[in-house]
Amino acid sequence: MALILPYAKFLRVSFERRGAFGRTLTVGRQSNYLTLDLARRVRALSPDVAAAVAADPFCTTFLLKACGASSVEALDYSAYEGADRVWDLNVPVPEDWSGQYDTIVDGGTLEHVFHAPVALASLMQMLKAGGRLFVSSPTNNHCGHGFYQFSPEFYYRALSAPQGFAVKRMMLFVHAFPGVELSPEGRCYRVADPAVTGGRVHLQSARASMLFVEAVRERVVRPFTETPQQSDYTALWQAASAAASATTGDAKVSASRRVSSLVRTVGRPVARWLSKSAFVRGSVQRWRDASLRNRRSFTPTDCQDDS
Repeated sequence: MALILPYAKFLRVSFERRGAFGRTLTVGRQSNYLTLDLARRVRALSPDVAAAVAADPFCTTFLLKACGASSVEALDYSAYEGADRVWDLNVPVPEDWSGQYDTIVDGGTLEHVFHAPVALASLMQMLKAGGRLFVSSPTNNHCGHGFYQFSPEFYYRALSAPQGFAVKRMMLFVHAFPGVELSPEGRCYRVADPAVTGGRVHLQSARASMLFVEAVRERVVRPFTETPQQSDYTALWQAASAAASATTGDAKVSASRRVSSLVRTVGRPVARWLSKSAFVRGSVQRWRDASLRNRRSFTPTDCQDDS
C-alpha cells in the first residue's frame, strides 16, 4: 500500500480534470514513496507543496495539498499504523458507512484481501453518488505479492453500468524489477475495454506491470446483485441465443447450407492439419495479441497525462 510517482501523477490528473477530492478515504494507511525529487516531477506542484509532500511518511499531505481533499481518513485491518477506521474487508462494512465519501483511494490493498469482490463492493458502497474510486493493483509478473493479480476485464466488468459505475480511465504502468516502489519511472499505456474491442486483453511480458483505475459512481445501486460476467462469453451466449431464436420452427436446412456446414466441420480441421503454416500463423497472432504491441488493447501514453 503505497503512493508511488506514476500513481501520484494519475491522481493529480484527476484533480485537474474533475476537481477536488473532498472527503477522502484511503484503503490502508498508504506509505509515501515520493522523495523531494520525485514530488517535483508531479505536474504543477509548487516547491512548497512538493517539500511538504516529501516530508510526510504517508500519502495524507499529497491528497490534501495536491488533490484538494478536505479530509483524509484511513481504513485498515489493524490500528498499528494509526488507521481511523478498523475493519476486516473480508466482511461487508456496516450499512451506516454507505455513501459517506467523495473519494476512495486504494494504493494496493485489494490483492491482499482473500474475499476481494466483497472488499471491492464495500468500497463501492461507501462512495457518494458522483464519487470517485481509485485502485492500483498488480496485473502481471507480481506472482506472490498478494493473493491475486487482477486483469483489466475484472475492473471493467466490476465497475460497470449494472453496478452503478463507469470506468473513466484505466492505465497500465510497466516497470522494472525488483519492485514498483524502487522503479518510479516506466512506460504507460491506456487499456481498452474488452467488451468494446471484442477481444480479450491478454498480456505476457518480461517486465512487471500495475493497473491504475479511476471509476465514478454514477448511480446508487447495491453492487453485485447482478453478477458480472466475462464479456467475450457474454457475447457468445447472446449470439447463440439469437441464432437459436432465428431458427426456431424452421426444420428445413438447404443443401447448400449443409454442404457449407460439412466444409466447416471437416474441411477446415483437415486443412489446418495439412498445413503447418496455419499453426505458425496462429502462434504469431497469439503472441502479438498478448504483447504490448497490440494497439487494439494497449495504447502508449504519457504517464503524466493519459488523455
